[in-house]
Amino acid sequence: MKFRHILPIALMSVAASAVSADPMDNFSKDFKPQVYGAYAGWYKKQITNYSYVYTYSCFCMDAGVPFRVDVLDNKVKNVVNTSTGAVVPEDRRGMFKTVDTLFAELMQANGNAHIINAEFDKRWNHPTSVYIDRNPYIADEEIGYTISKIYPMMP
Repeated sequence: MKFRHILPIALMSVAASAVSADPMDNFSKDFKPQVYGAYAGWYKKQITNYSYVYTYSCFCMDAGVPFRVDVLDNKVKNVVNTSTGAVVPEDRRGMFKTVDTLFAELMQANGNAHIINAEFDKRWNHPTSVYIDRNPYIADEEIGYTISKIYPMMP
């Protein structure tokens, strides 16, 4: 729970540092102001218990596979491959994050990455589709994912 109180302060410092550009980075930076408005809407709802479906887009083994992510007390507690019903072992859950952590990564990239494309849910304000290309000169470091079917749960 402390994380939710510290997160807004940390994110504001990340946002402030995002404005200063490293002169060695000779590519244009993408900035999406709507990221901060969406996070404010999500944060205001104080949702810490929920499940959602996460689909990762990458050049990796689990690309395109939908996973149900269960978050309790703002921590990922369970992940299930919705295609097979298999529970993801705890040591493989690192790529699955809370919505707050996904927002933190998105805000860190905002103003620092070459391309950011993000769409947000109108009701819950969470990201529904994200694509980040941090550097146009590096191959395969892009990340992309979709979030759907988010269901807040009672604690």
